[in-house]
Amino acid sequence: LSGRNAYNNAITTLNNTARTYLNTTYATDVRCVGSNPTNKNAENTSSLGLNGINTGCKGPDSNYLEDYNRLQELSMINIFSHYFMASRSCGNVSGDIYHISIRYVYDSILDSISGNIVNVRGKDVIDCSHGSNVLGCFTIKDTLKVISGDGKTPDTAYVLSAN
Repeated sequence: LSGRNAYNNAITTLNNTARTYLNTTYATDVRCVGSNPTNKNAENTSSLGLNGINTGCKGPDSNYLEDYNRLQELSMINIFSHYFMASRSCGNVSGDIYHISIRYVYDSILDSISGNIVNVRGKDVIDCSHGSNVLGCFTIKDTLKVISGDGKTPDTAYVLSAN
């Protein structure tokens, strides 16, 4: 992901990427972790204004909080060393330069600067950045049964039965 268009389309892009991992034998739906749990496509569509200038970028949100807090609670925040949270952030870097980013977990720490997508000065994009992993959050079929495991480590992963 890089640039203004990638930033504006990031929630859809990340959810679509997560969808490539959907196995319909076990799950009915998937969303990228950090997206809105009740409506995966919900996002702040209002344009982000900085210092009175319309940046052409969508505004920040707090959609990531439920997933982030739950992953912390289950000690699963470090399931990968780095991955996107499908949620937007904005912060001042210095002077009139702002980083506009997709939230990102790096070595168990929530970070929005490392997940930086664009740096803007007014309407001008002055810098673009890198990508990361996508972690799916699956809606498991009602007919599945957990037959063993607690899901806390790879060695104690849930074992499911589709019968």
